[in-house]
Amino acid sequence: MSKLISTVKRRTRTRGSSDDSVSSPDDKKQRESSTSDDTIIEAFNMAEGLAEKVDLFLAKLSKLDKLDEIKQRLDSLASSVSSIEESVSKLERDVSDLESKAKTNDRSVSEQRESLNFCEKGISDMKKNACDLKESCSSNTEDLRKQILYFETYSRRENLKFVGIPERILILSGVLTNHFRRQ
Repeated sequence: MSKLISTVKRRTRTRGSSDDSVSSPDDKKQRESSTSDDTIIEAFNMAEGLAEKVDLFLAKLSKLDKLDEIKQRLDSLASSVSSIEESVSKLERDVSDLESKAKTNDRSVSEQRESLNFCEKGISDMKKNACDLKESCSSNTEDLRKQILYFETYSRRENLKFVGIPERILILSGVLTNHFRRQ
């Protein structure tokens, strides 16, 4: 502020005019000194007001610098938010795809369970039928053995069994027997 006060120009001399009513040098000095004092006070007051305005201007400029920093930070934040939003939208698409795949897998698993239940029921029915068939086959087999044994004993009842006779003779006797039967 002291620099501003020292830079105030000196008062320039004015040429006398015909309107000046005071013609004595003392009056002129007194008039000049009072005018110069008023001018100095007026200049000083202006300088103070100007200094305050310059200080206010500098404060506003420093706020503008801060605003530039804030703008840069906001731009950085905006780009970060933009990249985060892209990532989130990609993740949402991925989650949507996974949900649709999970639903498809759930449907497939439920169909497989139904198929497995159907197959298990069929297998248990077949096992039951196999056990029933085995029991009936066992009893039928025993019945058939008895019948075969009965038929063998029945068919041998009228057969004669010769022991100690050579087989050739028996074959000849069978041929002769057949020959006699045909006649």
